[in-house]
Amino acid sequence: NLEKCQKIICICEEMKERFIQELPNLSDKIQVIYNPFDIIKIKNLSDNYSEVNEDEKKLLKENYIIMVSRLESKMKDFFTLIDAFKLVKEKKPEMKLFILGDGPDREKIKEKIKEKDLEKEIILLGMKKNPYPWIKNANLLVHSSNYEGLPTVLIEGLILNKIIISTDCPTGPKEILKNGKYGSLVTIGDYKTMASEIEELSRYNSLKRKKYLELSEEAVERFD
Repeated sequence: NLEKCQKIICICEEMKERFIQELPNLSDKIQVIYNPFDIIKIKNLSDNYSEVNEDEKKLLKENYIIMVSRLESKMKDFFTLIDAFKLVKEKKPEMKLFILGDGPDREKIKEKIKEKDLEKEIILLGMKKNPYPWIKNANLLVHSSNYEGLPTVLIEGLILNKIIISTDCPTGPKEILKNGKYGSLVTIGDYKTMASEIEELSRYNSLKRKKYLELSEEAVERFD
């Protein structure tokens, strides 16, 4: 029974607001505490290639964008990302998409990739004990989701000085990216806008990209 609790901890402000809407009588008990991150450890792990084999080292040198996520399609929105990437490939044929993670909908996602004729361009990497070298070497990190709690991968991406593109889903991305100050927010399901953001922000001479990179250190101070 929540009424018997002395404190109720939410992991982001948006979650707190939703909680108060549902149970306003408990508002005085609710507090926000972000998940803490060991920033130095994450940066050190991003330089640790002990688990990366020779073939994977070649992949790390590709021009790629990355999504790190459990492979399930209720909470995550892989189909929008795949549709967006199909458009991106028309203008950036050399680019690849790496999806790092595993889950129950792996086959369903593989079917979608096959349907779009992107089997050589979208690579399902599976689970990696240390995902950080893959994030660090990516051109940018995309997070396509229908809903979240507080997606830690966005914070890890910012720690590793990555450009972030995320769907503006409840809850977390808007707060982590401060309404678009620290990264790009795209409406859920809008694959055309996602594609144009990937195209622009993957260009190293993009002024928008430069602006986000300059603010990445400021963005992660809250989570140290």
